[in-house]
Amino acid sequence: KTVQSVTTLHHIWKHEQIRGPFLVLAPLSTLSHWLREFEGWTDMNAIVYHGSNESRELIREVEWYFSSPEGAPTPKGPPLFKFHALITSYEVIKQDLLFLKRIPWRYMVVDEAHRLKNKDSALAADLRTLSVEH
Repeated sequence: KTVQSVTTLHHIWKHEQIRGPFLVLAPLSTLSHWLREFEGWTDMNAIVYHGSNESRELIREVEWYFSSPEGAPTPKGPPLFKFHALITSYEVIKQDLLFLKRIPWRYMVVDEAHRLKNKDSALAADLRTLSVEH
């Protein structure tokens, strides 16, 4: 199922010209597996967003947005994301919801979506606050 999801996102990215960003939510133990599948099946830039508060802050500073050669943010207009797909865990969604809510996600993939069966769960409520097109 992981490969099917990854190749579907790649098709959307390559053939439908929808360049992301895409959000992949998965259990912590599978994050590296998701990254390997992106690297093995696509030419998309996928990153794992996980780790300590300091690690995630560094990822946000270095891996999220393109900037000018001087280090300033890109010119006016919508932000330009360096990554096409961001892979993260359910725990990080809860911890960094304020940052993740600012991103206009084009598609979201939820691994083990049975965790969303209870529409009143904290995770389901958090995910509803994200800006996700599909």
